[in-house]
Amino acid sequence: MRWKKTLQLLDVHCEGEVGKVVLSGIYDIPGETMTAKMNYINKENDSLRRFVCLEPRGAVNQTVNLMVPPCDPTADAGFIVLQADEAHPMSGANTMCVATALLETGMIEMQEPHTQLRLEAPAGIVTANVECKDGKCVRVSLDMIPAFVEALDQVVETEEWGKVKVDIAFGGVFYAVVFVDQLDFETSPEDTDKLVRAGMAIKKAANEAFKVQHPEIPSIDHIAYAIFAQRMPDGVIRTCCTLWPGRVDRSPCGTGSSAILSVLRAQGNCHR
Repeated sequence: MRWKKTLQLLDVHCEGEVGKVVLSGIYDIPGETMTAKMNYINKENDSLRRFVCLEPRGAVNQTVNLMVPPCDPTADAGFIVLQADEAHPMSGANTMCVATALLETGMIEMQEPHTQLRLEAPAGIVTANVECKDGKCVRVSLDMIPAFVEALDQVVETEEWGKVKVDIAFGGVFYAVVFVDQLDFETSPEDTDKLVRAGMAIKKAANEAFKVQHPEIPSIDHIAYAIFAQRMPDGVIRTCCTLWPGRVDRSPCGTGSSAILSVLRAQGNCHR
């Protein structure tokens, strides 16, 4: 068999959420900014995203991160998050996957015990602080891009759950944040089916009811996910993000956690 095109993908995961990384085979995507590159994929040529994210080569239960040269000269690398529905401007879990891939493959030299990377996504620069030992990434923490609340205490209408109160917030993408105490299920594995059904319905209803747009990046202009939050007895907020076409995020969800924190702060429930 003669190969016409070869892509090299590295299998990486963050808390079980698969975030493969395209390491070679694609040099760059047209666009002067990372946002323009994302828009090119979403609006002009979607063939690469479909090639790596959908069957038979991909699967809807994973993300593929496309490495591209950064546009910001202060960044160490650039990447675009590709999922089954579209290219997304940011993902915390996938930033961790990208940092791990860059360091453990030697694309960027690892400094033990700590390496700091500036990674450019379409939504902005994220700083990855990586704890390193014996050539491996042991732990990654992120300094995320600014999160903010768009609107609190909004209501959407769904067929199965009736009226649902949502908070619209940005944490790298826009979210419909839903606290589950108003519903008949919890953020638990036993309720995965209900979480997925409700998440898809609430996201659709929220996009139909509300127009959103990032104040500095106009092309970030829709609600990407519905994420559920549950206050536990010990004060912890347990979350579950739902993704198209109907699955849950295995990771805690970095951008969703940022969005929820912005909601809690706006409510006066986050004091640090």
